[in-house]
Amino acid sequence: MVFRRRLTPEYRRDVASLMLDTGALIASVAQDWGLGETVVGRWVKLERERCQAAQQGRPDPREMEAEITALRRRVRQLEKENEFLGKANAFFASGHYNTSDLS
Repeated sequence: MVFRRRLTPEYRRDVASLMLDTGALIASVAQDWGLGETVVGRWVKLERERCQAAQQGRPDPREMEAEITALRRRVRQLEKENEFLGKANAFFASGHYNTSDLS
């Protein structure tokens, strides 16, 4: 059975920052930490993008993607609620309901 480690974003940033700060090779950092070179290389790329965005005063691209995803989800939810309210409004406007049963 293969066990996949779930590493925190802070851990990933720390490993990438270590490599960027010390100028070590990806292969040596990956070997020291028991990680794959491809994974460490991806983390380093993302950390470089994050640092570059921070220097230019822009938000982190990953945070922007997460916010866009959350906003799209919220828009879908609001569209469903709006559709439901439109149907309810049409139902009550038609007068096909019986108010005498509500007492």
